[in-house]
Amino acid sequence: KDLLSRVPPRPVTVTGRAWTTEQKVEALTGRLLRGPVNLVELILDCEDRLEAVVTFVALLELLRQGRVGVRQKESFGAIIVEWRHR
Repeated sequence: KDLLSRVPPRPVTVTGRAWTTEQKVEALTGRLLRGPVNLVELILDCEDRLEAVVTFVALLELLRQGRVGVRQKESFGAIIVEWRHR
């Protein structure tokens, strides 16, 4: 909730880009193949809250498929998302 409140809401007068989960899965795959990324950075790179939510759902889908892994060294520490090489 705290992280989502840091992503700016979509302005009413500007039409933002619409993302599908499939598009975000593809975009995340390309990004994660270049190396691990901090989850907070991934979310804060989003243009608005809708994109942040779709990004998170796409990440959950990649986790469900076993294509990515997450690690956290300490409680409340950075959550790192990385591609799993099969």
